[in-house]
Amino acid sequence: MERRGEEGMMMRMVLFGFVTMLLGWPLLHPAWSAAAGNPTNGKILYETHCLACHGPQGRGDGPGGKALNPRPADLTTAGTQNKRDVQLLKIIENGRPASAMTGFKGRLPEHEMSDLVAYLRQLGK
Repeated sequence: MERRGEEGMMMRMVLFGFVTMLLGWPLLHPAWSAAAGNPTNGKILYETHCLACHGPQGRGDGPGGKALNPRPADLTTAGTQNKRDVQLLKIIENGRPASAMTGFKGRLPEHEMSDLVAYLRQLGK
C-alpha cells in the first residue's frame, strides 16, 4: 500500500512539472513573451520600420500603406491584440504572404522583435 502511494505522488509530481513546463515556457522564454521586450525601444523600432505603412497609432493608415493592396493591418484591433505574442513574433519574423509585409528575420535580432511586440501591446490600449 505504501509503495502505491509513492508511485501516485511521483506521477503527480511528473504531471505537475510537465504542465508547468508547457504553461510556463512562453512566459519564461524571452523570444516568446513581450514581457521580455522593451516597449520604449519597440517604439523607436516601430517608428523606423513600421510607421510608414501602419501609421502613427498603428491603425494601418500610414502614408505608404494607403496605396497597398491589401491594406496594412490595423494593429489596434481585437483581431491583432488577441493574438499570442508568439503569433505576432512569427508575423514580424516571416512577414505576411500575399502582402507588402516583409519579414524582419535576419534584419532585426530576436530581442528587437520582442521589443516591437511589447510596443504593439501598448498600441492596443
